[in-house]
Amino acid sequence: MSTSIVYESCSKSFIQSYFATKTHIVIAEKETLRNKIVLKYINRNDVSKITILSTNIQSSKSVREISICNSFIILNLVTAIQIIKVGNLDESDSWNLSNYNDEINTIYTTNSDRDNALLIYIGTKLGNLIQVRYISELQRFDMLSSTSDLVADSINSIKGIENEIVLSSYDNFIYSKIEDKYEKQHCEIEDDDTNVVTWCHFIKLPKYSNSFLRFYAVHITNFGCQLYRRSTRGEWTLSQYFKKKQCHNEKSSSLDCFVKYLENDRILIISGSEVGKLYYWVYDFKNEVTTETKIVHLPEGKLIHSISMIDNDKIFFISNDNKCINALYI
Repeated sequence: MSTSIVYESCSKSFIQSYFATKTHIVIAEKETLRNKIVLKYINRNDVSKITILSTNIQSSKSVREISICNSFIILNLVTAIQIIKVGNLDESDSWNLSNYNDEINTIYTTNSDRDNALLIYIGTKLGNLIQVRYISELQRFDMLSSTSDLVADSINSIKGIENEIVLSSYDNFIYSKIEDKYEKQHCEIEDDDTNVVTWCHFIKLPKYSNSFLRFYAVHITNFGCQLYRRSTRGEWTLSQYFKKKQCHNEKSSSLDCFVKYLENDRILIISGSEVGKLYYWVYDFKNEVTTETKIVHLPEGKLIHSISMIDNDKIFFISNDNKCINALYI
């Protein structure tokens, strides 16, 4: 395996978030001197070709997340959601949190079942899970639901496959929405003071004509990752631990993980660290054994987070104090 720098910000800027497609990367970059956020659209085949999508980011202290759905760029601006249409960059629509004491920690966007609209799941610092529908033709947001009694702490991640989602919380539970019902799974914690769930990502594998086998990778600070299996009958089991070699106390809530099905009953789990290490595990779920464990060390990596996979052989992540987007070739 080898790594390379895909994009590096200048000395007076840093990367807040990014979203990569097969052809382009959208990057939110903060210019520290001007205290300004710039949204960049970069050709993956030629990173020198940079298009400034917008300097008209709604007043915000950060762009916490970026996602793309149906030619719309969706920005998590901490207290608001801003939507920009790729083909019409001069216009945007916004939805704001009504509670000024709350913050948007995470979002997930998918297609709505009707109205040719977007369905946005919003997880907040105060533990609220909100569903909003955006109808682009009307430039309108509709509040669908808001619940504060699902989780017992802040929601720190939401990931989805179409209309099925999983969310994680600092209460050390993950919550999976399957067929419009939430299932709650507690994660095994060794030390309540240092081990905290910060992320969850999942995959669905067809098992029979109308059922799925699901695997959930959970990142836990000062531990590593855990892999949970949900059977076609709805039974949850802890499949495997993936421990990191720790030499210091992890504190960052940005640490995440990524899970992908490879082939021949093998699953890839990847996680970052605060010390420039990227962890790579392959798990054979049929034989219930970890077949590969690798650690990729980046001398200038420091905090490694925001892991994603676009191509089957490239893993993207942010490193070097949010200065670089790197690619790991597997």
